[in-house]
Amino acid sequence: MKKLIIIAAALVLSGCAGSQEGSQPPERELDCKAQITSGDQEYEARIERAENEDGEGAYNFTFTAPEGLSGVSVSLIGENCTLSLGGQTESIPVSELPAHGMLRLFSEAAECAINGEPEGKVLGIPYKSETEDGRLKRIELGDGTRFELS
Repeated sequence: MKKLIIIAAALVLSGCAGSQEGSQPPERELDCKAQITSGDQEYEARIERAENEDGEGAYNFTFTAPEGLSGVSVSLIGENCTLSLGGQTESIPVSELPAHGMLRLFSEAAECAINGEPEGKVLGIPYKSETEDGRLKRIELGDGTRFELS
């Protein structure tokens, strides 16, 4: 089971410098369904964001599709990443994750958007976010990955 979690993490986990365009940043809390497209791969996940005691965003991603990832939960809280599946849990430092993994890039870009930077670069990768009615609706990463939030 531990190997499965690590393999799943490698599949999906393979500071901000941006501009502010005068639009209001989205709400700080996030609890939504996400359709994720990365290359020819498609994923579905529930994404939740809350603030930890230091005011930093704490993210939880729970995959519902594809079938091979269904039930995998990934939490990014500060410098810690926790991977869970079927009662098994593994924690690793975020620094050990691939720098350009889509969940890490999403959480960094979402933090920038929430803090008033709708586009810019995170970890050297460009991103652009869109909001609607005060809610984060879309994040596009320069590597072609797209998160549609509902």
